[in-house]
Amino acid sequence: MDAAIPIFSMEGVCKRYGGVQALEEAALNVHGGRVHAVLGENGAGKSTLIKVMAGVVTPDKGRMTLEGREVSFADPAAAMKTVPDFGESVAERTETPSDVVKNPSSSETASGPSPPFR
Repeated sequence: MDAAIPIFSMEGVCKRYGGVQALEEAALNVHGGRVHAVLGENGAGKSTLIKVMAGVVTPDKGRMTLEGREVSFADPAAAMKTVPDFGESVAERTETPSDVVKNPSSSETASGPSPPFR
């Protein structure tokens, strides 16, 4: 596959919860051999975007492609079947409380806020 073509792509993804627009025309391109991060303020839609990717939440609008072919996931099991490693890691993350922080220099897990950067 051409390196310029994303392995996974999301385009025009929208999700509304009642009167709250969680995602509006969200887009993401994931390329092989690169590190990707989803960053934003509280309420920016990061969790919703990842849940759409994992099949936990169905988008109201938009499309996802995997290696150039359009995909949709009815539930996390469908995502894991299509992309075993990706779906499993996202499903595990969506079940983890948001205040659990893993220390990258050890295998210990601690609750609470991340330590400040130095």
